[in-house]
Amino acid sequence: MIQVVFRLFMTGLFTYFTSKFLYFYNTHKQLLFFVFCRYYTERFNPDLEMAQYYQDIPSSMWITLLNLSGECPLCDFTAYGKIITGCIGIFAVGLFGVPIGKYIFVVVRLIR
Repeated sequence: MIQVVFRLFMTGLFTYFTSKFLYFYNTHKQLLFFVFCRYYTERFNPDLEMAQYYQDIPSSMWITLLNLSGECPLCDFTAYGKIITGCIGIFAVGLFGVPIGKYIFVVVRLIR
């Protein structure tokens, strides 16, 4: 039973991701765009606890990726940071929600 489920999972994964290189390219491009926007808007935040997460680009990547996945562990952004957070919330649905829905559609179609 486990082998059948794993084979179904891998077949769906292979079927869905064979021609999706462009999706991954655009996803990484948008991630870097939001990282740089967050870095430039939050590195001089008056709240030192917030500013420590945005001192350099690599640490900004971790927090921005958390925001893109729907988790917002930080909340004391500057005014421009709040605008960027709103844009991240809108684009996060397209980056993570839509591909997961398409993948589930492929797996359900393989089950039938």
